[in-house]
Amino acid sequence: MRGYRLTEGDRQIFEASKLDGSIFTSFYFSEPGGSPLIKPWKFDDWQLKFHHALQPTHSIVGGMGAGKTAGVAMSAAVWAATTPSFKFADVAPTANQSWQMFIFLRDRLHEGIPYYDRFIVKMVEKPYPRIYLYNNSVMEFLSADKSAQKIKNLEADWICLDQAEDVNDLTETIRNIGTRMRGTRPDGVPRLSRLTLLANSSDSPEFWEMYDRMEIDPDTYLSYTASTYDNKHNTPEQMRLLESRAGGNVKDIDQHLRAKRPIGSGEYFPNAAIEGCMEPALDRIMESGKGKPGY
Repeated sequence: MRGYRLTEGDRQIFEASKLDGSIFTSFYFSEPGGSPLIKPWKFDDWQLKFHHALQPTHSIVGGMGAGKTAGVAMSAAVWAATTPSFKFADVAPTANQSWQMFIFLRDRLHEGIPYYDRFIVKMVEKPYPRIYLYNNSVMEFLSADKSAQKIKNLEADWICLDQAEDVNDLTETIRNIGTRMRGTRPDGVPRLSRLTLLANSSDSPEFWEMYDRMEIDPDTYLSYTASTYDNKHNTPEQMRLLESRAGGNVKDIDQHLRAKRPIGSGEYFPNAAIEGCMEPALDRIMESGKGKPGY
């Protein structure tokens, strides 16, 4: 399998995928012959925007079931298959959390799926999950406990810090993994140096500080909020149940499904004091002025 040579059709798909990653996934993650059991996989709108983002640092906050894991996993799969010696790593506070992205890919990679048949050399689960590809690319799924001290020697083109809201010392962890993406690949091409923070909406000041950096430096930082309601794979009945299980009230639904930023724990100011300073009418005026010269 390591000796797989790209066909002219492969090259054409690779080239077209530079403008639309769904061209790649809809062909290589489908059942030959159009089996109704395996629907071609395509990026949702926000996932596609993220996949093609030029900014090297991303902060993605999403509702439960918004497609965060799927979007990053498929984006990494495209990069790995189309870029020789590409190295992707998904790291999370615990090994079990990083396993979730591996499982998403593993369950879709089997005989009959073009991506598996053409590009996969082997998949291993111990001592930690790894997927090896025909072109010397590799995808790894690791634990980043103890502020990622154990993986400080990791080298990669792209690192995704999964469940970033659960990281105790996010700033230190970002420092340890964010400096790993440097130098060149074996073929001499500079590494991509992409860092993604993937999170659920919670009271995590360090994460929201990173999220807000796009306002200051939009060329370096991309921040995006993905709502559960934007995931077309969630049925109306599933959404009804998700709303109930998220808490059933507007506040909880806004936070856990729409991924709106929570007020916070009130360590410095009680929630009642903060809410007393909020005026929806002024918020609407502020929002209406966005983009106006001199506003």
